[in-house]
Amino acid sequence: MPKKEIVRNTADLTLNPKMVENYIKRGNAYSYIGEYDKAIADYTEAIKLNPNDVDAYYTRGKLYDMKKSNGG
Repeated sequence: MPKKEIVRNTADLTLNPKMVENYIKRGNAYSYIGEYDKAIADYTEAIKLNPNDVDAYYTRGKLYDMKKSNGG
């Protein structure tokens, strides 16, 4: 399921690279499969597009913690 979500959201972002929701969805999918750097990058892009999204900051912080906990 996460890989399909990654493919779908990547395709959607190709059509409209300003869709914050697609970066968040793809970031969640990357996180689920342990691709923390990619998930962090997607959340960072979401924050650039919508700097008022407090949840995106929070989730990105959690991803950094998860990465650190997993030896990254």
